[in-house]
Amino acid sequence: MQHVLAMDKNKMFLMPCHPARARGLLRKGKAAVYKRCPFRIIFKEKSGSDVQDLQLKLDPGSKTTTIALVAECQQGRKVVWAGELTQRGQAIRDNLLSRVDNVFTGAMRPINFAPVSGIVVDLCKRFINIPARAKAPLQDGGASNSIRYATGGRLQAFGLQVSFWAGGRTTYNRTNHSDGKSHWLDAVCVGATGGRVHIPPGLQALHVSATGRGSRQMCRVDTHGFPRASAKARRVVKGCTTGDLFKALVNKGKKPGTYAGRVSVRKSGSFNSKTEAGTIQGISWKHCSLLQRADGYNYYMGDSVFSST
Repeated sequence: MQHVLAMDKNKMFLMPCHPARARGLLRKGKAAVYKRCPFRIIFKEKSGSDVQDLQLKLDPGSKTTTIALVAECQQGRKVVWAGELTQRGQAIRDNLLSRVDNVFTGAMRPINFAPVSGIVVDLCKRFINIPARAKAPLQDGGASNSIRYATGGRLQAFGLQVSFWAGGRTTYNRTNHSDGKSHWLDAVCVGATGGRVHIPPGLQALHVSATGRGSRQMCRVDTHGFPRASAKARRVVKGCTTGDLFKALVNKGKKPGTYAGRVSVRKSGSFNSKTEAGTIQGISWKHCSLLQRADGYNYYMGDSVFSST
C-alpha cells in the first residue's frame, strides 16, 4: 500500500507515514483528513519533525507521465508513493506549451504535499525548442523529447537539485528489477538510484487523469452543427459545481442508499452522481455533502505490485 501524505499543524510537510499509523492517528483524534485525493492528513498538535531525503522521480511521456517518491531510509531506498498522470494534452496535442503545462502541473503536485529534496528526470537524446515549435504539430516521439526538456528546465527554477538521465539507464534498471509491467515502475527506475529500490508488496499507484475545468462552449451542437440544447446555465448551483466530489445519503424515495462520486449539477437542484456502479440520476442537492471541490483531475487506484526486490 502507498504511504499516507502528512502535514503538521502549521501545514509544514512531514514524511509520508504507514497507512496503519495514519488510521490509528485518525481513530484517536490526533489527526484529521486534510484532502481525500490525493489522500492527506494533518496533525492537530504535532509541529515539526525530522525528515529523510525524499527524491521525486519523473518519467514524462507522450500520453502518461509517471511519478514516484523514493525515500532514503535506514534499510535503503524505498518507494513511498507512486502515481500515473494521464495528460489532457492528447486533446490539444498541437499545442506543446499546453502539454508542458500539463506535465509540469503533475510534477508540482508531489512537491506541494511532500518534503522533496531532489528531482530526477528521465530524458531522451535531443533538444527541441518549445517556444518555436509550440504551434507546429509533431510526432509523439519528438513531442515527448520537447516536453521532458522543457519540464526539467522549469523544475530547475525551484532551487531543488535536479538531475537528468537518459532513457537507456531507466530501461537497464527496469530490466534488472523484474518487478512486473506496471507503467509507474519506469519512474522508480529512473537515474543512478533506480537500480536497487525496495517496492513494498501490494503497492498501488494513484491514477490521475486531467479533465480540465469545464468548457467555454455556450451551447452543445449535433453532428450537423445545429444547437441541440439550450444556452449554458449558471455554473454554480446550490453552492455546487460539476465535478465536485460528494457523498449523498438518501433515506427515502425511489433511490434510497449511500452514493459517493462526482456530481453533475442541474439548475433544478436535482443532480446526477457518477459512482463506481454507474451514474445515478435525480439526487436532490439536500442529500449531498461536499467531500472535495473539483480540481480538474479524476483519481482512482490500481496496478498492484506484489513482488519486490
